[in-house]
This record gives sequence, C-alpha cells and structure tokens, in this order.
Amino acid sequence: MNALFYTSLISFMLPQAPAPDKMLRFYSTDDENVSYCAPVISNGTIYTQLDISGTQRQDVHYTYHGKNGSKQDMIPGVYLAGRRYNAMQRPLIPFGYFEEQSSVGGSVLGNAEKAAQILDIGRGASGCRNDYANGLSIFTHAFVHRDMPVVAVRKKFTGRPADFQYRFDYYYANAGVERTKVKWSDFTITALPDNRGAVIRYRIEGMQTLDGAVTIISPNPAQKIEIDGFRVSFIFDEVPETAEFFMLYTDSLNDNDWEKQQQELITLAETQKFDGLFATHAAGWENMWSKFDVDIPDDHMESVFYSAIYNLVCTSTPWGVPVGVHPYSWNGNYFGFNLFVSLFCMSNNREAAARIPAFRRKTLANAIARTTNWVHSAGARFPWVSDEDGFYECSTPGVWQDHIFHMGNISLEAWDYYNYTRDIKFLRETAYPVISKCAEFFMQQAIYDIGDGKIIIGKCCDLERLGTARANAFLTTCSAIS
Repeated sequence: MNALFYTSLISFMLPQAPAPDKMLRFYSTDDENVSYCAPVISNGTIYTQLDISGTQRQDVHYTYHGKNGSKQDMIPGVYLAGRRYNAMQRPLIPFGYFEEQSSVGGSVLGNAEKAAQILDIGRGASGCRNDYANGLSIFTHAFVHRDMPVVAVRKKFTGRPADFQYRFDYYYANAGVERTKVKWSDFTITALPDNRGAVIRYRIEGMQTLDGAVTIISPNPAQKIEIDGFRVSFIFDEVPETAEFFMLYTDSLNDNDWEKQQQELITLAETQKFDGLFATHAAGWENMWSKFDVDIPDDHMESVFYSAIYNLVCTSTPWGVPVGVHPYSWNGNYFGFNLFVSLFCMSNNREAAARIPAFRRKTLANAIARTTNWVHSAGARFPWVSDEDGFYECSTPGVWQDHIFHMGNISLEAWDYYNYTRDIKFLRETAYPVISKCAEFFMQQAIYDIGDGKIIIGKCCDLERLGTARANAFLTTCSAIS
C-alpha cells in the first residue's frame, strides 16, 4: 500500500502531532502474507477491538486456539473486566458491538476495494481507511478513554456520492453472526430526545446483579433513530462530512452510582466531543510512555518491546493482569503462573507492578479457605486459574487443576517486587503473608521425608504438557525450593 494512503489516515487521526514511527503499527489488505487479528484498544476495564473495516464485524474469522481448532475465535466486541456470569468458568458478560451500513440510492455497498489500519500504541487508538469503487472513502478513528468508561468513534466521509446514506448500528447482543440477545439480561432501549442518542438499560444476573446502561451519544444528530429488538440504528439520509459516536458503559458494580455517572458522561461527551476527550485520553498515554525509553539496535525487537508494553497496559485490570479480557483469552481469568512474567516486565512502573502481588494479598483469605475445614488449615492454595475472587478453579476439569507449582510463582512475584523496591511496609503487609502461607501449603501438603535424609515433593501434575502425577516433578520442585 502506498505511503500516501497511510499518510492521509495518520493526518486524519493526528492532524497536529503525528506519532513517532516506533509507536505505529500498520496493516492493509495488500498484506496477503501477513496474519491479521483486530488490534485491541483498552483502558484495563473496557477491552475491545476495531477491525480493518472500521467497525466490529462478526463475520471475520481470526486465528484459532487448540489442536483441532475452536469455535471461539477473537471476534470483536465490548467486554468489561470483572463483569461475569455465575457459571463454572466465570464467562465474561458481553456488552455488544457496533457495525455500519453504507448505501447509495438504496443499494448497500459491499466490502471496500482497498483498506488499511493503523494501531497507534503511543496514544492508545486505532484508525482505518476504507476506499470503495464509487470514490467514497470512510475514515475511522477510535479509542477507549484511558480514565473513563467511554468508547469514542469518529467517522469522516470523503467523495460522498449523490444519494449516499449511512447507518451506524449498535447491537446489544452476544458475539457472532447469529445475533442473539445478551443472555440473562432484562433490558429496555429508548431513544433520547432530538435524536441525540439511545440508552440500553439492563439488569443482568451474574456473579452479582448488575444494573446499568450502554448509552450511545452522537453530537451529530441522525435524521432518525430506529430501535429493532436489540439493535439501535442511527440513520443518516443527509450524511455529514464527519460524525461522532460515544458509547458509555456505566453499571452498579461495587455499588457504583451508575445513573449519576451516566449523566456526567453524557454531559462530558456532548460538550467536549471527540477532540476534547481524545486530548485528555492521549495525554494519559503520553505521560505513561514518557517515564522510560529504550534503544534496541534490532528495530524489530524494539517494536516487539513497545507492543508488549502496550498489551500489558491494556490488560492491567483493577484486579490483576489476565491474558486479555475476552472469551477467547480464557474469559479474562487470572493464571497462577503467568503474572510472574508480567510483573518482571512492569517493574519500571511500580504502581502497575504492585497491583499483581496486591491481587494475591487481597485474595489470600480465599486461598487459605481452600485448605481449611472447621478447625485445621494448611496454608494457602491459590487456584490454577481464577476469577477476581481467587477461590474457584475457573477452568474445565482436567489434570491442570492439580497444579501446585504456581504457589512458588505467586511467592516470587511478591518477593521480587520487594527486592526491587526494598519497601519494608510492602514486605510486612503484602509479601510476607502471601509467601508464608504458600510455604506452609508446601510443607503440610506437598513435601515428604522418605528417610535417609531424603526429602521429595509428592506426586502431582507438573505443567500439564509434561504429563500427569509424578514424584519430584521438575517445575514444582524448583518452585518449592525457590
């Protein structure tokens, strides 16, 4: 794809201050030999994607997981960390997705002839350009505000043909082309006065009863707002040069006054609009990046480094750091072993890194409860993979539920953070309680004295890929020794 094509997209996204090249990632439909997955935009609570069409299409299939493939691929949608159904694997509650429809003279346009996408990791935003055969180009710029539960989307239409119509659709639905409504949700949809937007008000039965709303606001009033089941459509018969859409996600989690927050965000979106909200959002990301810099001679490895930091920030939830907040990413659950690597990578940002051992400290009582009856306790056994409460094994049944080596990883997370910071208060209040209880678990439930001065780890499942129960399993033994 020629440079001018990308330059026009960058100019639309960042007219005043273009991003450094090392902070931009590119993809186009010309890149036939490059694998593609819609890139993530997130603030740690709202986790979503924009695909190359500039929307969240449900019929695009991405990479599959599992040796025989899986029906669950990384289909774009909106998910909020900590909002779960009360089922065994604690699946994430979906909050819908948006698509669009363009037509000329009543005939719906197909796919763009040429398309490209940019992920700006420096400012936590994504942009797309889609060119059609009739000369129409649709530019998209989207971000999840760093400090607020807001997804913002701006559209620019150039080369608009006569009789051009545009429709912005929001589906309050489960992922996939079947378009089924969000399960276990009682909801109503109402349009706001003067076609300013619409409110999807819901009550969902999950880990806790959630009351809340998805509010869609447009400072460019549509000629019509159509509500059809669980779809809200902003219909433009007279399409402006630019249109802006704000999706506000407010709910009652942890007794939040969501209705007050909703009204404050509506006012903010309607007064600050896209440019105002993007300025404060981008400033937050730029402040984060300003705290460090690296110069790696290998340009590819430097790009990988910055991309990895970006993804760590996107997955740093108010609780811990999952692989992702998406059904494809193990439902956004927290593994007992992989946060150790995340903490090492995040150590330059103490506040972010401290969140990982703090998560284990907050869930320590539940880990102790797993080894305790009415009288006796045998230390702390953290789940192999858990939700935010850290009590249940939120996985399908299998040998992996017998892992215990992660008690060592969890202890080392806390110990390494202390070694890096030398924060005695952290050691006393956070690290030591976790480490001592994990050690107690090993001593009482895993370590055996078999005589002649020989001590072993009893039979257990090491990493499931290495087989099932065996004595002195390598990873588990190393974990306990550490």
